[in-house]
This record gives sequence, C-alpha cells and structure tokens, in this order.
Amino acid sequence: MTILKNVTIRYAKLNPERPSTKVNKTGEWSVQAYTRDKEEAGRWRALGIVVKLSEDAEGLIYTVNFRKKAIKIKTGEKNKAPEVQNSKLVAIDARTVGNGSVVNLRLFEYDYTYEGKKGRAFQLQGLQVLKHVVFKPKPFEGFSEEEGDTEVIEPDEMDDNAPGDDVPDVKW
Repeated sequence: MTILKNVTIRYAKLNPERPSTKVNKTGEWSVQAYTRDKEEAGRWRALGIVVKLSEDAEGLIYTVNFRKKAIKIKTGEKNKAPEVQNSKLVAIDARTVGNGSVVNLRLFEYDYTYEGKKGRAFQLQGLQVLKHVVFKPKPFEGFSEEEGDTEVIEPDEMDDNAPGDDVPDVKW
C-alpha cells in the first residue's frame, strides 16, 4: 500500500451506488490529484506514478488520475467502492467530496505487463478527507405548470390514412 498525504483533488466520482461509466462501460470510481508544486510532483514520480504536466489559467499544474474499476476484470465480481472517511476515521458521504478537498490517498500499487510493455499502476483504495470542500449539486431547472389539461389522443381516434404515417427515406 502507498499513501499519498495532503493531496488536493478534483473531479471526484466516488458514489458507491453509481460508479462513473464515462470512461469505462462497466463503471469505475475516480479522483484527479493535482499540485502546482514541482517538488511534490517529483515525489509522486519517484514512487512510479505517471504525472501529467499541463497549463491552465493559473499556471502550470501537475495531475494524476487514480481509479478503481467497479467490476473485477478476471472474475466479473463487483468491487467494493473506495472508502471515504474523515480525519477521525469516521465514514462520510462520498458524494459530498468536492473540488479542492485535501485528502490522504490510499493506493494499491501493482506491476503489470500489457502488450509486451511493463509498468506500475496504482488503484484507488480509499480517501481520508482532511479538508472537506462540500460538493452540493446545483438543482436542475424544472418544468413550470402549464395552463389547460394535457391533450390525450387515443389510438382508436387516429385516422389510419393520416399524413405522416409514411416512413421517410433517410440516407445516413
């Protein structure tokens, strides 16, 4: 096990009941760790972590994505979601961890070979939240009530020869 201390994170997708399927169809939990400190990024690299360098409006930023798949590849069994707890080791709602939170990350490291290339990977196992920036989703805009009742057309009232019944010839 590897523990990264005092890591700032963003883009946390940690909902235990609903792993993200944006990248992996079977689902995964993930966070992006980032720093602007070159020395901190160097410490991560020394552990074998692949760190990406990019630039944003505030300057240089070093980032790493840590993931845990929701389904075990070899067996097809469900994986347990990463643990999320506060500094006193009390479980907290993983869905509330927002951008800018500072955490300790517990990672399981392992060596792998893929298409003849060897590497080291780090699987997200848990977070200990030290500075909890609470994420509150913005409410969706809802419908407003309309005047009048909804018009309902029953199938037996429809004309079999009504225009629009023809299937258009669509070329893709």
